[in-house]
Amino acid sequence: MRSTVTFAWALGLAALPCTTVILADTPDLPTIDGPEAEALVKELKGQLVYPKPVGGILATLLPSLEERTVRPAGKEPAVINLSGPDRDGRVAVVESGPGKEVVLRLVRANASEGKEILRRPDSGFRSKAIGRPALSPVGAFVAFVAKMQDLRMPVEPKIIFQEGMLEVWQADERRRLEFEAKAIDRSLAWLPDGRRLLFSALVGPDTVPQNLIDDYSRATGSGVIPLVERKAPVVHRIELSGGKALPLCLGRRSIVSTDGKVMLVEGIGFEWMLYDFSNRGLRLIKLPGLYDKDRLGVYEGGAIALLGVDLAIYWGLPTTGSVQKTTKRNSPLVGAKKMPSIKAARLTTGEFQTLIPFMDPRHEVLFGEVKESK
Repeated sequence: MRSTVTFAWALGLAALPCTTVILADTPDLPTIDGPEAEALVKELKGQLVYPKPVGGILATLLPSLEERTVRPAGKEPAVINLSGPDRDGRVAVVESGPGKEVVLRLVRANASEGKEILRRPDSGFRSKAIGRPALSPVGAFVAFVAKMQDLRMPVEPKIIFQEGMLEVWQADERRRLEFEAKAIDRSLAWLPDGRRLLFSALVGPDTVPQNLIDDYSRATGSGVIPLVERKAPVVHRIELSGGKALPLCLGRRSIVSTDGKVMLVEGIGFEWMLYDFSNRGLRLIKLPGLYDKDRLGVYEGGAIALLGVDLAIYWGLPTTGSVQKTTKRNSPLVGAKKMPSIKAARLTTGEFQTLIPFMDPRHEVLFGEVKESK
């Protein structure tokens, strides 16, 4: 017998241009009250990477918070998308190619010229041919969503999904693995062994396992599950060795913990939950001062990484009393924005600490557990 959960749906439509309003002033962001913890950063190990226009890539090392150049700006093509670093500090980058092309490249940690994996014809500010890449922690496997189309959810929460075909490549050999699956861009995540991949796919409600619907409704406290094109996003796990993808839970984005025991899952809206791989439990969590204001389907903010089962790194609002800075190199139509911060928080206690006080919300920030953060 099916559950009494209500599904709200509407036809998915391509995203339409929006009318832009020029603001005379740049209002401050809301803030979160302190005090901040002082020692959370000492428990973090790895690297945060993000673009430095034009064509550059920077890394913040943890726990030292030292900023390092992965690739200098002004010498390479513009970065369209990038992955978090693997254990060796390499980053997969989607960059502008010659003419109307995009190139997927594996960039080394020492800023030397990266290895080209493939290139595809494409044009426009955001690539439709190659989505945001996900680089496996080991093994140099690069997964991405290709040939994307926009699907808009007109009902609340009005998410824009970018759906396409899942591709996985072995970067060192430039060899494509055989997969036949649709996936949502920006939903890909690797388990620590580098042999199992998570992705979200849109699935019709009649084929979603009933226990996943019940678990999601119980965790969110909502009896309404919004759909796009009569489908809901479901997180799946698939083995590189082959086999059928296993549905795990409802959600459109997942972030695996560094120990592989749990993952953070962003629901169909903007709620974040913790999923336990051992018992398949799903429960809501709170990230103190979470920043997710730019709900445009591209720059969403939210969670970035989960270290162990309790330490999250995420986009956070400024702490009360801190200085707020504005973005630079702004579009004359949109104008400047006040910049949020990158924070870390302990889920069980709610204590938090600012790692990077100002980060341009137009940038991606990705995490990787690198062998040595020197």
